[in-house]
Amino acid sequence: MNTKEESTSEATARMIRPGGSSPVTGKSFLGRDADLEILVYRARKAIHTLLVGPRRMGKTSLLLELQLRYQDEFIGLFLDLEGDRSPQDVIRRLADTMRPYLAFFDRNLALMEKYWNKIVPMASLPKLLQFHETVNAGNWSSKGDSLFDLLAKLEKPVILCLDEIPIFINRLINNDQKRIAEDFMHWLRGAIQRHSHRVSVVLCGSIGFLPILERVNLSDTINIITVYRLEPWKKETAVDFLRGVARHDDLTYEDGAEDFIVDILRCCIPHHLQLLYQELVEQCRREGRRVISREMAGQACEKLINSGKGDSEFQHYVGRLRSAYSEIVFKAACDILTETAREEPQKWECLKKICLKQKLSEEETRMLLKCLTTDGYLEETETGMRFISLLFQRWWKREYVKETT
Repeated sequence: MNTKEESTSEATARMIRPGGSSPVTGKSFLGRDADLEILVYRARKAIHTLLVGPRRMGKTSLLLELQLRYQDEFIGLFLDLEGDRSPQDVIRRLADTMRPYLAFFDRNLALMEKYWNKIVPMASLPKLLQFHETVNAGNWSSKGDSLFDLLAKLEKPVILCLDEIPIFINRLINNDQKRIAEDFMHWLRGAIQRHSHRVSVVLCGSIGFLPILERVNLSDTINIITVYRLEPWKKETAVDFLRGVARHDDLTYEDGAEDFIVDILRCCIPHHLQLLYQELVEQCRREGRRVISREMAGQACEKLINSGKGDSEFQHYVGRLRSAYSEIVFKAACDILTETAREEPQKWECLKKICLKQKLSEEETRMLLKCLTTDGYLEETETGMRFISLLFQRWWKREYVKETT
């Protein structure tokens, strides 16, 4: 094929490893250039961002690509807070992440002495190793302030990405550490405000952050941050992906099969497309085929749902719900998804009755229904609520819906 005839997205798609669950960057990054441009525009204008969207939509890949592609203009720092248990953990790892950039202070000893002595009682960068020992429950906020002071003095403006911050804050709340969660969010707000001109912050996560903060009256702590929703791939991008990876594997499609694949997913979540395509490739290899048909796509979809191949992917959705909510709210969420999987669309009133049956308060009900939509489980249509992903809906129905005779 003539190189000039090959679109940029097709060329990129050839490099993607189908079925991979790791974030992608560089030549493997596809279909998010407009989102990147918006985020970097916001950074230039000192507009802080709360990046929202369903899991597996590519939020982490977007943040890592932002760090990579604009490294000549910004210093990009990426922290995943999912495993952190305390503010001290976050501050220690922020220091570790900053370490490669602190050589700047070797050339500016006056700045180093002014700011570094606030962090480690010795003005020597190798002493960063001692930093972990100096951070404790009583001083993490002051240590964090000093780190932000250092960030603001670096050679280039900084984009600081805090991934999975909702899980971190929710963990504190669920562990009866609401006061610590409050302290951390108020500290973060203050640090962002003081250094807006040099440090742009992007918050991100795979469970909804706003409802979690609303639950403990902390939503005002991020009113300086603007929401940006990462949408599923457009159909054209999804079709380009399918054609590009097929060309790379020396495969073709029966007329209209690419569109059929997109339609049976309902929502073009990048990772779900990769899962389905990988199943198609393996089927072609087993049967010695070179053409992907609609029938094969339907079979691959059924296999993902019924053979257990999709279990690890979709059980992760269940795990996210369990980690985000109390046991009673989790049970209500599962009941809502089960009824919707049994018959969609579902009216709001019916879903509210499910919450009432589980003895959820009106506020808990409102927050749960909001989370299920913002986190990518359900979507509202003109006729009611339905699953965003048809693949996930069919898996949930197989797993949890008991057919009555």
